[in-house]
Formats: sequence, C-alpha cells, structure tokens
Amino acid sequence: DVDFDPSMVSGVLQAISSIGTEMIKAPTGVKKIEYYGFVVTSGYSGVYTVYTFSETELCMEMMEGVSNIAQWFDIIFGYDGTKWDGSMELYYDYEDQIREKVTEELYLWLLYPLELVPGIDEKLEHLKDIDKAILKYLQDRGPTTIIQITDQIQNYEDEEIIRSIMKLKSEEKLLIQIK
Repeated sequence: DVDFDPSMVSGVLQAISSIGTEMIKAPTGVKKIEYYGFVVTSGYSGVYTVYTFSETELCMEMMEGVSNIAQWFDIIFGYDGTKWDGSMELYYDYEDQIREKVTEELYLWLLYPLELVPGIDEKLEHLKDIDKAILKYLQDRGPTTIIQITDQIQNYEDEEIIRSIMKLKSEEKLLIQIK
C-alpha cells in the first residue's frame, strides 16, 4: 500500500511547467496526469495553479471550472501573490469567497440542499411542468438535496430533473445551503 502524497504530484506538475517555461518561454499546458488511481487535473493563471484529484477524468465544463478558479485566484490575489509566504492566513481571510467560487465552478453545489428563493410566488405558470414539479416539491418539503428530488419525482428522467435544477439555479429561483 502506497501513501498518497499530493505535494509530490503538484511538485511534478510544477516542474514540468517550469521546464516548458524555460524551453519555450511559455507553460507547457500539461493539464492532467494519472497518479495511483487518481486523475490529477491542473489549471494555472499567473503564479497560481489549481489541482483537482478525481477518480475519473473531468468533463470539459469541470476542466474549464478548474481554469476559472486559477484565473480568479490570479485576479483576486495576484497583486501580491509573489509575496505570499505560504501561511493559511490568506485562505482564512477569504474562506467564504473561495468556498463559493469552488462550489460554483466545480458544480459542488449539486451536493448541497436546495431551497426556494424567498419571495418566489405562485405566478410561475410560464414554466415547464418539470420546473413547476421541482419548485412545488421544494415548497412542500423545504431544503432538499438533488438526490432526494430525483428519487421522489418519478415522472421525469434523472438527467431531465438535474438539467432543470441547473436552469432554475441559473435563473436564481433556487438557493444553495452551503454550510
């Protein structure tokens, strides 16, 4: 049994990127490697690199999310990123914003309970039946996870329900309970 060492993976990817930068004056663009049953995907912007460890290869939307997170770090923290001393103080100061960004970009909000946006009224007749069914279920049950919703709403395929939930969230009809 081999111990899992994420710092070794990040070190190897950083070394590869540094070699590419020195040789061709640009990062190599190495985005993923396999490591002890994990697929390690990276995204970088400026001095920041973000790594994800997953059991399977990430879909294109999630790979874009990893890159978006790196760009966000570069924009938000880039002004003094080269002076960062490695302490966790920066993380603690921005913990909520970092959690929100990661949750949004990597679709982790799918794991959290959903609830209706306060003030959504019954005047939603322009919505599709599936949207109405989801909103009615949340109205009746309160905060609920997507798994519970797909288990309980039987008239639609799980994929249809998830697509509808994602649309309702993007339309700001649903809130996520991130705790």
